[in-house]
Amino acid sequence: MQKISTLVLIIVAAFQAMNASDNVSPTTVTLAPSSAPCEITATNTEIITATPTGTLTDPLYCASSKTWLVHSSAVASMSDNNGYAGAMVRTDDAVYIRNMMSEYDSSITYWVKGDVQTDGSVTFKFPQHVYHSSTTDIYIAQLTPSLNGSTVTFSVDESNCDLRMKWEDNRLVQIIPDATNAALKQFTGVVGMVNGNGAFVGYAEQGISYKTVDNKPLTPPAGLQSRRYVMNYKTGDNESRNSVIAIGTDGDDVWFNGLNPFLPDAWVKGTMKDGTVSIPATYTGVVQGYLTYVTGLSSDNKQLVSPFSITKTAEGYAADGTIFTSLGNETVSYHDNRVLIDAVMTPYIEKTRTPATPVIDTSSAGTEAWTPEEGMGALGFTLEAVDTEGNPLDQSKLYYQIFKNGNLYTFKAEDYGHDADMTDIPYNFGSELIYNFGDGYIFVFFLDDMDSIGVRAVYKDGDNTTYSEIATHVFRQSGIEAIGGDSPVISTEYLNLNGQKVSEPDNGVYIKLTRHADGSVKATKTIIRK
Repeated sequence: MQKISTLVLIIVAAFQAMNASDNVSPTTVTLAPSSAPCEITATNTEIITATPTGTLTDPLYCASSKTWLVHSSAVASMSDNNGYAGAMVRTDDAVYIRNMMSEYDSSITYWVKGDVQTDGSVTFKFPQHVYHSSTTDIYIAQLTPSLNGSTVTFSVDESNCDLRMKWEDNRLVQIIPDATNAALKQFTGVVGMVNGNGAFVGYAEQGISYKTVDNKPLTPPAGLQSRRYVMNYKTGDNESRNSVIAIGTDGDDVWFNGLNPFLPDAWVKGTMKDGTVSIPATYTGVVQGYLTYVTGLSSDNKQLVSPFSITKTAEGYAADGTIFTSLGNETVSYHDNRVLIDAVMTPYIEKTRTPATPVIDTSSAGTEAWTPEEGMGALGFTLEAVDTEGNPLDQSKLYYQIFKNGNLYTFKAEDYGHDADMTDIPYNFGSELIYNFGDGYIFVFFLDDMDSIGVRAVYKDGDNTTYSEIATHVFRQSGIEAIGGDSPVISTEYLNLNGQKVSEPDNGVYIKLTRHADGSVKATKTIIRK
């Protein structure tokens, strides 16, 4: 199966494509050292895994002019890696940085130490040992580039591999060494990871800077009276979307909840004057290792706009320009699904709503049976945050449940690494075994063998809890009962691959939903030829 390791790469690649101003692209960098393997001698006697004592900044605003990472078994690079989240601890004589290589395994925690010099600059004496296993040792050092034809190779020169940085106001900035070879100028100052033999392992940063700003999400005042609104807008690729947000007022302050599509619980605040709300770029939290800000975006998508404005209308509110969820608040990392164009907000009609039934991805890439070799299986499904009539639902009140052989499945804390056992999974929840890709697509690994797996949506709105029908996928017929086998079919409908209902399907590929009298729904992919 190998879905965990593959999926991690997919997530990194997808999120960078979602975030980066230019997509990950191959470089001429090689993974091999430029000279005979050497034996690394670390400047530290032990790996620092615990948070050092001192003044902590977490999250730390981190940026680099270029980042290298392993992508599709090759070294790839991207420019302007802006606004990724790190941490810094400062003492009188030292600076510590957590997880200096932004794209390396985030489940591994390490700190590198820099010594404060008499002029206030900071020197990280490298190589520093940051990871050890029974088969691998990883070190960080500033690397020396060399050129062989069109191929650039990084190696470690232990006499010249320290990282030097200086303070510019509240930002610690890398001092880039002078290039002795003009052809290698763009590769000088690369700080990367090497193994015990000095071979570059494919993770590096260049043009590093760390900004110590106080990033805390806004909290609305106690007792703020808010009202729900439907926000209709277009994405960057001109697709019409809607979502449920909340708006509350406190004097001249107007609070908006739900403008960051990745953190729908985050709030931003603006000031009302003459019918227009002026909203500064606002920090909203960390998503996939990046600091996110809700801000405005210029019409050419090249400049962040702060403040941006929203006008009060007779029906509700309307944005005066594009609303944008930015990675960092210094450069534009454009992607279509973080853009809200022509956003119009009208009051949400309060009534009992039943969530739409999830659609199971029956392809081999989406859903796969449990195997003893892997000890897990996989379920992929689409759960749009809409009711059965297509109206948007409040994502903060939407959950889903998984069913094993028709029985409610419990995600046990000790197996899944959660704080407590879970049966109702929040719509936007994510963990090491549960992935939410946005746009309603969810991917769940399950650890038990089962004949069939089902999923249904749950909507908890105040005192009302409503349930969708159960969508079921059968891996094999059990000896006791075939799911849906004894229950009569009451209806059949077809959806196209965008999830839209098709009354009279033509030639093509569709999702067929078969509904049974017992409430179960079987989703299968089918090809229609007339």
